[in-house]
Amino acid sequence: MAYFDSAELAALRDPWDRLVTATAIDLEAPLVTKDRAITTVGRSGAVEVVW
Repeated sequence: MAYFDSAELAALRDPWDRLVTATAIDLEAPLVTKDRAITTVGRSGAVEVVW
């Protein structure tokens, strides 16, 4: 999981949020979530967030 400790995901304090987001980045898959922390990271362009 190369992205888990990346600077882009440092804003995610919850390790489970970070794991889910890093997995989506690694698989190049969009995330379907309403989680505010993940949505904020999505706005930075790190991951595509749907919802």
